[in-house]
Amino acid sequence: MKKINKESGIFSLRLMAIIFAISSLQMSAKAPNEFAIYGGGGFAAFHCQPSLRGSSSNGFVGDLGGSFTGFVSPQVGFHIGVGLGYYNIENKVNELYTFTPDLRDESNNLIFDLHTTLFDYRESHQTFYLSIPVMLHFQSNMEHSWNRRQNHDVGFYLLTGIKANVLLSRKYESSVGSLFNTAYYQYLDNWAATQKFAGLGFFDDPKKSNGTLDFGILAMFTIEAGPKWVLTNNMFLYTGFYFDYGLIDPSKGGREPVENYTYPDDLNNLPLLSYTDKMNLMTIGFKVRLAFIRNTSPYDCPRGF
Repeated sequence: MKKINKESGIFSLRLMAIIFAISSLQMSAKAPNEFAIYGGGGFAAFHCQPSLRGSSSNGFVGDLGGSFTGFVSPQVGFHIGVGLGYYNIENKVNELYTFTPDLRDESNNLIFDLHTTLFDYRESHQTFYLSIPVMLHFQSNMEHSWNRRQNHDVGFYLLTGIKANVLLSRKYESSVGSLFNTAYYQYLDNWAATQKFAGLGFFDDPKKSNGTLDFGILAMFTIEAGPKWVLTNNMFLYTGFYFDYGLIDPSKGGREPVENYTYPDDLNNLPLLSYTDKMNLMTIGFKVRLAFIRNTSPYDCPRGF
């Protein structure tokens, strides 16, 4: 019995030694952690669902900040950061139509249906935000050799995850170029479209308003990829394209139904109008990162990935 216990003890010690050795190798094999500063910019728009005929959305976005990447292996790491960003987007809709039934004409006490068309509706968004990305970092494995002729000076990387955009300052402008109202009297089977004193007809006096939206947090899916360049033993340059897509509609709570703005006087204080079910922020652009590692010994930190 003692012999069996002794052999079991030796086996346990050997197993622990093997596990420790493997752990040590894994720890020594991981890439060094990186600190980086970054900047980028590109195209920004709202993706409307469902899409509306005669509508468009376009603008620009830019951001800058700092980040940290902690590697668990030569190819995989965890990436977090913080930055400041800004986007300016204009949405245009050629026509917005709405139908309001069963209104009462106070002059003759008759019921009518109101048909309203708003022409050349526009809205612009100017937003400053704080961006907090939390992503996974993948990169190619570039074996390092201290023989310069065998060094690999470029590899490829991919970042993907979630960004939390804290919307700090949210300004908007909205405008309507013209309005056209017609009324259909069912009892008379007749249309009316010339009585401007009653808000009917064509009104071509443009209306414009501006305002602000409440503080908010916008979660975005993000992916970024491109080459990673070795500049020195301690410095890398990332140059990649990125795509961000909002998971919620950032302006949904600040919009009003089109049917609430059917007469010229209503347009004097025009808000953002709700003309589609969902609007998701979408950005596509180019990003540059300058990354640094703290490397004092060639044995502590490989030059490659």
